[in-house]
Amino acid sequence: MKKILITLIICAVALSTTAFAADWSDIPMKYMSDNGYFQTANPDALVTRLDVAKVLGKLPLIDKGSHYIFTDTSDTDVIKVAKSGLMNGYGNQTFKPDGNITREELAKVFSYLLSSAQSAADSPFDDTGEIGAWAYPYVSALVKEGIILGYEDNTFRPKNNITHAELAVMFMRIRDRYTISDITGNVFNNAAVTPLRFLEIPNGFVGVLSIPSLGLTNLPVAEDGENLDNIKNVAGHFINTALFDGNVGILGHNFNDKSPWFGKLDSINEGARITWKTKFGIRHYTVTTRKTIAADDWSSLIETGDNRITLITCLAGQAQTQRILVQAVETQ
Repeated sequence: MKKILITLIICAVALSTTAFAADWSDIPMKYMSDNGYFQTANPDALVTRLDVAKVLGKLPLIDKGSHYIFTDTSDTDVIKVAKSGLMNGYGNQTFKPDGNITREELAKVFSYLLSSAQSAADSPFDDTGEIGAWAYPYVSALVKEGIILGYEDNTFRPKNNITHAELAVMFMRIRDRYTISDITGNVFNNAAVTPLRFLEIPNGFVGVLSIPSLGLTNLPVAEDGENLDNIKNVAGHFINTALFDGNVGILGHNFNDKSPWFGKLDSINEGARITWKTKFGIRHYTVTTRKTIAADDWSSLIETGDNRITLITCLAGQAQTQRILVQAVETQ
């Protein structure tokens, strides 16, 4: 009986004083993998900002923002957590999805899942001075609730990049303490959405179009392109098509190769890159289709369930009967 008791005590001490050792992170890692939080179960892999968004995106978060677009990702989980206020982007409207996240950064995000996101409690760690002032109350809140522990040398190592094992253990501890409904309410009460900073677009236009392979850079696009008076020197937007999310329709005149806008559209190659910039953000597309269509064929402008851009212009010498169609789908 004494041997069994001693073994139990030793295990308890190990769990409470060590950081996330691989031998006891197996259960949290399995939980995260079995429930779809992780695509691959690698406890030592470093966590990216996209990984965190994928985990949090599975929660039933409440949308606090009407529109949120990043210029470097359109991942639906990223948009979801941003709209809830759980994660915000950077000042230049980027999210940096592939960037690693540190222990203190994750502490701030995960603290929003608790009933109280901040605490004034003293930190027990020997390297408390290395914790950023902005992160300190969030780290304290997680420590107070026993969600995050230090290393065996009593350090927190706030600037270290966090691993999948560490994230799994922290998240499972929160799930053991709170119901999904509680977490949803906590996030709503704690997190705040950073106001979206719109990109600058020339006055009177809805966006600018660039096609590097054709030498086309920042061509302004008028809002009502179907009014031909609006597109004498610029391109135009099909008013019944998407502006940013969905199938964006754009038309322009074709004055042979003298045109500074769509004159060379019939020579574009598959794989060419197209950039569409609006006040909501920037999207990049890769050309998949270039073909001739009938002048009265507008079927390419219907919604397709993805993000793409459709460019249409008349065919030189056959403006009344045929047009040139170019379609490109979103690419990162």
